[in-house]
Amino acid sequence: MAEDSPKLSLAGSVSLGTGVMVGAGIFALVGQIAGLAGGLVPAAFLAGAIIVAFSSYSYVKYSGANPSSGGIAMLLKDAFGPRHHRGVILAAAAAVARSTRRWR
Repeated sequence: MAEDSPKLSLAGSVSLGTGVMVGAGIFALVGQIAGLAGGLVPAAFLAGAIIVAFSSYSYVKYSGANPSSGGIAMLLKDAFGPRHHRGVILAAAAAVARSTRRWR
């Protein structure tokens, strides 16, 4: 990779992560959350914000310790080794697919 290639800044990373969370979390799921939580929608969003804060903090700490452009795939590779991260990703994808089947 060339030395002068563009890199994603901290502000860009935060904007990208926020955009994904807002797009997927708020606009796509707010109706389902309201239906499930009823009058506790604000508490549900507060709980979600706390969980996201811990998750974001761990990504920031990991990115500082192991800078790379691979994102979550590199974290899985470092945590489980180069041969096992594919299995973890497939297992997570299968779990998500299975959990979404009950919403039909």
